[in-house]
Amino acid sequence: MHTVPIPPPPDLIDCAQLREHVDTLALALARWAYRDESKAQPEVRQAANVAVESIDAALWQLHRIRGRLVDQIRRSDDAAAARVDQLLAECRAARAARAGGEYPREDPETGAPLPAGVEGHPLGRGAGAEHEDGQR
Repeated sequence: MHTVPIPPPPDLIDCAQLREHVDTLALALARWAYRDESKAQPEVRQAANVAVESIDAALWQLHRIRGRLVDQIRRSDDAAAARVDQLLAECRAARAARAGGEYPREDPETGAPLPAGVEGHPLGRGAGAEHEDGQR
């Protein structure tokens, strides 16, 4: 049976290098943990150096991964905001069409003009009033 490999998504963040650094760190720390302080062990001291270098490399990889993830999150949030704006525009247009046009532009309690970008409620349907379908 022949399988076709599925290419990874373009936003996939590969953690392979980070795993390599963490694996190297684990081995180096184990070597360091079993040192014998009563004799010279240059290879164990070298393992400590490797552990520090692995930590530095892992931190660099984490910083790089974090940067990519934050960029992806921002792009995703921007796309979600655009979808919300579109849905709100559609809802406003549908409500205006059902109400026969624009909503009143003054505060029903004070009669003062509403601020720009704020919509009033259709007459008889203020906040808290039930709609035709029985929902609020």
